[in-house]
Amino acid sequence: MANILKLKKLVKLENKIKQLKQNKMEKIIKATPNHSARTFTIRCTDKLPSGAMYTTKWRTYPMSKQEFQSSLNNTTNDWKCFFKSNDYYKVK
Repeated sequence: MANILKLKKLVKLENKIKQLKQNKMEKIIKATPNHSARTFTIRCTDKLPSGAMYTTKWRTYPMSKQEFQSSLNNTTNDWKCFFKSNDYYKVK
């Protein structure tokens, strides 16, 4: 009897995990360059499964000319990796 209860709990947990994976948030990243300051303003928009959207705004610290030119070609995945560094700050 105890094993059946454990099995039912496990099945419920697995179903919850599947549901959470399906309802995963969509993240949209848009980077706008400021050529004179050699910075980027990065807007991250999280689109929730309910349809609501939540946007946060970040800015890079000034970059060298070469680094800025290279960053102009960044993809969404490049910007996601960039957030692992500490070369940015949150903008209100």
